[in-house]
Amino acid sequence: MARRIYSIITAISILIIIYLISTPVVIGEDALFWIVIVLYSVIVGSVHGLLSHSISSKKKDALVFYPFLMGGLFMALLLIYIFLILPFVIPGFM
Repeated sequence: MARRIYSIITAISILIIIYLISTPVVIGEDALFWIVIVLYSVIVGSVHGLLSHSISSKKKDALVFYPFLMGGLFMALLLIYIFLILPFVIPGFM
């Protein structure tokens, strides 16, 4: 059940970000910046929830590289956010 909830939340957040990217919004840059930060944080949290609920707790204890996997995932998602999403949503960001 938790995986379904995380999937729905991720899909809704991605659709909202795509809407913000595709249509010019009459929101101030500061407000838009914070809206995108919150939405992307929800996406990152949902992806983490999907991954953590797909691996059993016994496997997580036995996997030494699980923390490195999560750290690498967060690093990749941060780079995607900084170099792909923010320049599209806020022109002149970089």
